[in-house]
Amino acid sequence: MLLYASHLLNPRQAPVAEAALWIQGDRIRYAGPRAGLPEEAKKERQSLDLGEAVIAPGLVDAHAHLELTALKGLPYPGNFVGWIRAVLQAKQALEPQRQDQEMHEGVLRLLRGGATCVGDHLSVASNPEALLRSPLRGKAFVEVLGVVPEVAADMARAAELFAEQWGRVPSRLEIVPSPHSVHALAPEVLKRLLEDPSRVHSVHLAES
Repeated sequence: MLLYASHLLNPRQAPVAEAALWIQGDRIRYAGPRAGLPEEAKKERQSLDLGEAVIAPGLVDAHAHLELTALKGLPYPGNFVGWIRAVLQAKQALEPQRQDQEMHEGVLRLLRGGATCVGDHLSVASNPEALLRSPLRGKAFVEVLGVVPEVAADMARAAELFAEQWGRVPSRLEIVPSPHSVHALAPEVLKRLLEDPSRVHSVHLAES
């Protein structure tokens, strides 16, 4: 597949005018001036000229809450605690079908905005199917919180079960049970979740 555009942004070089991008399978074989295309690339049967456009690497949204897409436009009451309460109340009032539809819309908004990688943050009550079946790559962090040790341990088990069940869905995203924050999770559960050095986590250090 060949893509042509008026400009190309490549982190490894200066911006390129009259640019071309050559893709084979899931690999980028060439990114640079159109005049410098390898002869092999010119044999490609599929090509698309984007005209006055910029070809750029995909963007990364490192902290999304796609299950809350339906709450866009929720008014801010003037303080953080009040806002959290408003979010929880509005979320509980959502019909499951509406929440699923809005998560799908959230995925589409990311893709339209140029994002190709995401760090999404989910609750164990969410339905992540629209996210997992999307072309997005990255992590789906299942948030674990609770200052009471027994509550935190129960939520951690629920997050592990969530990851096991939804991990069977073919996806480009890894599902990771992850501490919500250092201040809203029992220390022993926080420590246990962070024991595996191979896992990447997303943890709030503070909130405002």
